[in-house]
Amino acid sequence: MTKRFGMTNATQIQFEKGEDSWRLQTLNGKNWQQFENDILRIESESYESARQCPPSLLAQVACDPAGISLVVSQGERIAGFCLAAPLEVFPDVLGTQMDSHWGARNSLYAVDLTVSIGFRGMGLGKLLKYQQLRHARIQRYRYVAGRNRVGLAQSMIRINFSFGAKKLFLLKGAYRDNLVPDIALYYRIDVNGQNKYHEPQI
Repeated sequence: MTKRFGMTNATQIQFEKGEDSWRLQTLNGKNWQQFENDILRIESESYESARQCPPSLLAQVACDPAGISLVVSQGERIAGFCLAAPLEVFPDVLGTQMDSHWGARNSLYAVDLTVSIGFRGMGLGKLLKYQQLRHARIQRYRYVAGRNRVGLAQSMIRINFSFGAKKLFLLKGAYRDNLVPDIALYYRIDVNGQNKYHEPQI
């Protein structure tokens, strides 16, 4: 039976599913190096090169005190993670400066949410998104924005829209890697919207 998370400002919580013990904790400058290699491995296993973030950017986001970054693990195995920082940290990402809230300092940009291949289909992606939005509300952000590649990130698009995401625009030629479709969907979630973010069970 899964325990309720009850994660307010805690940096680490534990929960159980069946006989398995899980841990969800925040990423920050103090523990980034502990998880860095596993996160880079999961990135490389999960994405084509155009969607892989430079390691320096991942480190910057994870260590940003104004950001929200989380990692979920089963025992010593890293199952998944999510990384987000203020929208204004990403001026070179196509679409961010087109966002009408650019410069308002009220939005997070979700740069990455990835579940390791062996842990997919368990609801961990939805759990991570739920906790990201929950923390965003606690830290008084109004919006979480991000991009998903059309055709290659449909599961993530479904998760985002289940939490009330709205499509702002489509970005053609966002990846320039000769894969089709080369289109990014730019979305925004109002963290104080009518969707009450029912806590997912895994």
